[in-house]
Amino acid sequence: MGLHLRLLIIEDKETDAQLIFRYLQKAGFSIASKRVETASEMQEALDSKSWDIIIADYSLPQFDAPSALKLLQNSGKDIPFIVISGTIGEETAVEMMKAGAHDYLMKNNLIRLDSVIKREIAEAKIRQERKQALDALIKSEQTLANLVSNLPGFVYRCANDRHWTMDYLSEGFNDLTGYAIEEVLQNKLLSFNDIIHPDDRNKLWEKWQNILQVHQHFEDEYRIITKNGSVRNVWERGHGVFEHDKLLYLEGFITD
Repeated sequence: MGLHLRLLIIEDKETDAQLIFRYLQKAGFSIASKRVETASEMQEALDSKSWDIIIADYSLPQFDAPSALKLLQNSGKDIPFIVISGTIGEETAVEMMKAGAHDYLMKNNLIRLDSVIKREIAEAKIRQERKQALDALIKSEQTLANLVSNLPGFVYRCANDRHWTMDYLSEGFNDLTGYAIEEVLQNKLLSFNDIIHPDDRNKLWEKWQNILQVHQHFEDEYRIITKNGSVRNVWERGHGVFEHDKLLYLEGFITD
C-alpha cells in the first residue's frame, strides 16, 4: 500500500492537476485531494480538513501562489507549500522561497516531486514534534513555578560550571537573596557563584564534583551574601540530570 497523501492543489486547469495526480500515483502515493481556484475556496478547504501538502500553480485567473502562501501563513497551519509552474523564472522562484514556500518545480519536470513531498512531510512532522515538546516544557515549567511560588526558598536549574550559570530560577530567589532573577539568569549582571560566600565557593564546587561522579544527590549548608551585604546561611539539595551518562544540567532547591 502506498503512502496516503492528503493533497490540496491550487490549480485552475483540471488537466494539469490530473498530470500531477498521475505522477504521484505512479510514485506510489494514495491520494485524497481537493482542487481549488480562489482564495475563498482555499480558505474553506483549510477550515474544513487537514492537509499533508499544498501544491500551487504560480498564477491563476483569480488567484496566485503568493496570495495563497500568505493565506496559509495567516491561518497558522504548518503545511508544506510547493509551487509548480510552467513559466516561473528563477528570480520569482527565489522570492517565493524567501517568502516561505518550501520548494518549487517546473510543470515539465516533475522528477523531484515525490522526493520533495516525502522530505517536506518528514520535516513537518519533526517541526510538530519539536513544537509539542516545547509546549510540554513550557507547561511543565509553568506548573513548577506555580508549585514552588509559595515555598520558603527557590528552585533552580543551572550548568555545572564555575559560575553555576542559571537558566531557571523560581520567584523565591528574590526573597532569599535580594537580587532580581533577571540579574542572575545567564550571568547577566552577576553569577550565582558571586553570591556564594568567598570562603565557601571552592568547598561547594569540590563537593558537587565528587557527588556528580557517583550520580548521587547533593546536600549541604553554606553561606551566601545578599544584595544588601548581609550573610545568610542556606541549605541546598540537588542532583545532576544525566542522559546516557552525559551530564545535562543541575537542578535542586535552596532555602534559608
